[in-house]
Amino acid sequence: MNKKIQRSIIALSFLLVPGMASANVSIAETMSMLAQIESIFKQIIVLETQLFSLQKQAVPRLIVEEISCSNTLCITSIAATSTLRTMTITWQTNKPAGGKIWWGAPGPIDTHYEPTRSDMLSFSHTATFNSTLATSTPYYFVINAFDTEGHAATSTEHSYTTPAQ
Repeated sequence: MNKKIQRSIIALSFLLVPGMASANVSIAETMSMLAQIESIFKQIIVLETQLFSLQKQAVPRLIVEEISCSNTLCITSIAATSTLRTMTITWQTNKPAGGKIWWGAPGPIDTHYEPTRSDMLSFSHTATFNSTLATSTPYYFVINAFDTEGHAATSTEHSYTTPAQ
């Protein structure tokens, strides 16, 4: 039995048993009530564990309301989310465009190396990075969108910190 549960039951028994004795509650009834209390405490521990697990899985989200425009192409609605092992960056463009994204840690980002790239023309863009991300670490990214007419727009550099374990 968990030591936390044991301590709680002992503390409750010191509070309840004297009152039960003066109320003519039998030892069997007292033991039954203590068993019910133990069961409740176990359920509380399970719920606390589940809550802690959910909090670890909670996905912090960075949303940037920046609009980066160049000529007639604009990047908007930049957002980043992550789990412990994956980071996803999304953005919108005002017309069908392909996209490139430079990312990494630490910043600033060096845009001279080959980015992750998608030539698929879309208004809505998603880049997911399935590498082992370090916890509580800022990752930096720059987005570039391009259309078939040769227009391009580039966001400013953004950072996103992954959740703690």
